[in-house]
Amino acid sequence: SEGDLKAEVARLRAWLRHVDAELGSIFAAGSGEGLTQATLNTASVAPGDTEEVLEDGTVVLRRTDGSWVQKDADGVIVEGFPDGRRIHTLPSGRSQETFPDGTKITRTEDGKMVVKRPDGSKLQRNPDKTTIEVSKEGTMVQYNPNTRIKIVVEPDGTQIQTNENDGSTIQVFPDGTKIDTDATGCRIVKYTDGRKVQRNPNGTVIESWPDGHKIQTKVDGSRIEVFPDGRKVQTLVDGTVFEQLKDGSRVRGMLGSYVCVQCWRCQTIMSVQRTAFVVSCRVCRNVLLANKAMVVGTKEGTTLQAASAKNSEEITKEVREIFERYDINSSSSIDRNELGAMLAELQFPTDAFSELFEEMDVNNNNQLEWDEFLIFYQRMQRHITDTAQGPVLAMTHDLLQEQQHALKAEQGKQEALLAVAQAQGNAAEVESTAKLVERLKEEYENKTAQLKQAMEAKRRRQKQFLEKRLQDRQKGRGTKLDDDDEDLAM
Repeated sequence: SEGDLKAEVARLRAWLRHVDAELGSIFAAGSGEGLTQATLNTASVAPGDTEEVLEDGTVVLRRTDGSWVQKDADGVIVEGFPDGRRIHTLPSGRSQETFPDGTKITRTEDGKMVVKRPDGSKLQRNPDKTTIEVSKEGTMVQYNPNTRIKIVVEPDGTQIQTNENDGSTIQVFPDGTKIDTDATGCRIVKYTDGRKVQRNPNGTVIESWPDGHKIQTKVDGSRIEVFPDGRKVQTLVDGTVFEQLKDGSRVRGMLGSYVCVQCWRCQTIMSVQRTAFVVSCRVCRNVLLANKAMVVGTKEGTTLQAASAKNSEEITKEVREIFERYDINSSSSIDRNELGAMLAELQFPTDAFSELFEEMDVNNNNQLEWDEFLIFYQRMQRHITDTAQGPVLAMTHDLLQEQQHALKAEQGKQEALLAVAQAQGNAAEVESTAKLVERLKEEYENKTAQLKQAMEAKRRRQKQFLEKRLQDRQKGRGTKLDDDDEDLAM
């Protein structure tokens, strides 16, 4: 284990300092004869140990335990151990320890330590206690315990900086997209084209464009849209629309063309066309039924209908609704035109996923029956997720992880309340709290499954990148995963 390795390294370093001190006094004697006599008189020489001085001035001390120490005429010390380890020490104090499995530990004069493992991974510890670690896959982790800032550089070039003092993070992706997350959990995605998407901890979203266009969706389901020409359109929870013109005058209308929905997967709130049947989440790209995720307000306009996680049975029911909705001619199947209508509503080209359509059309009738469509839809959803940009996958993973932790904490809280109710003999409270605990357990399991899918999507993306880089390296176009230098750049 890592703890055992650290203990072993500490023991060996202490022993090495002891040997260095003894050898220093020995070699200070001068000539070969004096050196031999001095060595034999030191405490490091036990009965049965032998010492030999070679013609070139090299001194070799062999111990009964199988270890040996050799000092060359130029001052280089080499130590060998029965387990196959060797330590080379230069007169300057620089040393390198080699283990039987190929692991090498290099210590420099200024106190720096670099560990290189056979699988290509590396670890560097600097005198100021900062560390740099590179995994065999190529992920680099830099950590400064003094500032408590950690920087992770993934194989695809994604950089993640975490400030452990306040929990804020900065993620920079290869395409230049940036995600800033503050201590409260507010995330701001900055795209290279100038567009920004801000997702608040309560799920509300603010979208803005370089030309001044801005859309803000509030937690109560209301919506404010600001146009570049200065117009402002506000849609209230009840559908009432107020439009403020450039001259400041206000126009009131009813039933705006947009409504707000909440994604059951990542809890993001967004505004969509009122007529939309299927929508794709702005953040996690989950495909959902708009009429199943409506944001509704109370009379005060402050209550949001919770979008809880869905299990596989509920998801299958929703897919069935989608199937029946787009089976326009009621043929109990979806043809290419009907599928095109669904894809258009999801803002995909009408001929997208044509290869997948052909693959799922088992009976080759140019239509997808229910069983075929169900598999097609699942594969399509996975493709949409897998082809999402790196920032989308990263933010989805982080959001799901936060929600999973929140569910676990709430479950623990309710279980404690259940124990109190049972001790007090409050039957009504026990029944209601027990039901809530069971629901939280189910939601936690569903959220765990969603998080696993997000992690798999992220791993698939990284695997594709690594495979491509390996191909480029084999063709001589890429750079090596690791280098031959003993020091890593900080």
